[in-house]
Amino acid sequence: MLFLSDGGVIQRPSTASLHAVLLMILAAPVLEELAFRGALLDLLQATLKRLGISNVGPVTRANLITSIGFAACHLPYQSAPLAAAILLPSLLLGRMREITGSVLPCIVVHAWFNACFIAVFAR
Repeated sequence: MLFLSDGGVIQRPSTASLHAVLLMILAAPVLEELAFRGALLDLLQATLKRLGISNVGPVTRANLITSIGFAACHLPYQSAPLAAAILLPSLLLGRMREITGSVLPCIVVHAWFNACFIAVFAR
């Protein structure tokens, strides 16, 4: 893969930047979706059901709590507005998990989202 530098010269990205891109596109979606949309969402759904707490509205309480936690985990690495902007995609990924019963579609969409983010914002 080749990138244009600020001077318009084609150059290869550094090994560190390639590792960062691979982590954001491959590792992060897999690990984050397994942890948040897999384990945590399931645990919260079961716990809330056991406590007799029902859902109100189109967003389940378990999805909302999971998504707030997911956005909060991004605060050490991103600005507060950017971390807050993660809330909506997280809610959509949680809903996808609830509908499909699988984290695989969430992993694919998360990887695509990260790839688009890199393509638009990375320099």
